[in-house]
Amino acid sequence: MLQKQNSKLFCFKEFANLDMSENADYLIKSMDVMSSLESIKAIKYRALDSMCLRPGDRVLEVGCGHGEDAEALGAIVGDTGSVIAIDASKRMIDEAAQRSTQSNVEYLQTDAYDLNYSDHIFSACHADRLLVSHEDYRGLFKEILRLIKQNGVVCFTDVDALSIILTPFNFITKIILEQIHKSFVNPYMGRILPELFIENGLREIKIIPETSMIRSFETLSEIFQFSQVADSAIEEGKLTRDLSSQWFKEMYQAEKEEKFLYCVTFFTVLGKIPNSPC
Repeated sequence: MLQKQNSKLFCFKEFANLDMSENADYLIKSMDVMSSLESIKAIKYRALDSMCLRPGDRVLEVGCGHGEDAEALGAIVGDTGSVIAIDASKRMIDEAAQRSTQSNVEYLQTDAYDLNYSDHIFSACHADRLLVSHEDYRGLFKEILRLIKQNGVVCFTDVDALSIILTPFNFITKIILEQIHKSFVNPYMGRILPELFIENGLREIKIIPETSMIRSFETLSEIFQFSQVADSAIEEGKLTRDLSSQWFKEMYQAEKEEKFLYCVTFFTVLGKIPNSPC
């Protein structure tokens, strides 16, 4: 018998087509909550700092979201440099443009699989949690590399959702984690980023694994829509309503007792375009 699918399940896959998602508001909110975490801010800072950009560089930001990374890049490259920040979502681009304070950052809605630019025109490229949401991540990566100058820097950060730790851990938590894994197109993206850089001939590859930790179940619930995650497991016959209610009570009690813990690993990978096109 086919399992019933919950069409309203909160799903990170929908970042690839945000403007059409019924969960767009929640996805945007989850992005803002993530960006406000000190651990995420630190991961972003180290990624941008590791790029060793200079004033005057021209940088491509792919999947710019609300634009916080593009704005930081704009400040680094200065008035003599520029940043082209792209996203498939018009809603994201409009919001980023409204928030922008950097005059050298241009926001464009465009398809990252078919970028209308000549080869090798950007000094560097940055993307954060882009490939985790795209089926053809190899094709997307190759299209982006086409635009970067020889010796240019490529910096990608992505999450490894399969590394998620969630406690208290029991058989219900295990089911919830399995549902979360299903909400990503490529839940393993972080761990295969280095392989992707090697396959495409990048050199001087640097790998930075980092962990983001959250000790509040309430905060984490703003990122993962746990009510819908649990409902999807119930509809698929993996959980009962009573067991779901029990799990929520256990998580909130664990937070009160300071026993709640969530950790996930991010990988930032940097490399340089070789002297001959890859």
